[in-house]
Amino acid sequence: MFGVGEDMVISLINQGDIPPNRGYKLFFDNYFSSSNLLCYLAEKGYCTTATIQDTRTGRCPLMDSKSMNKKERG
Repeated sequence: MFGVGEDMVISLINQGDIPPNRGYKLFFDNYFSSSNLLCYLAEKGYCTTATIQDTRTGRCPLMDSKSMNKKERG
């Protein structure tokens, strides 16, 4: 459907029988995430948090990584 990593997330959600809209929070690393997957899971009712690779942000209006690295943290 999406890609190897994204399909793995969906497969694990289905195998784990994790119901949507029940307060579960899903966390995953950048290998398994994309903006399309996050939108898809949000539409299905899942709360997700993920790191994401620069090449997988799609058309999200994010600051480029060089500018982000120069900013102060915290």
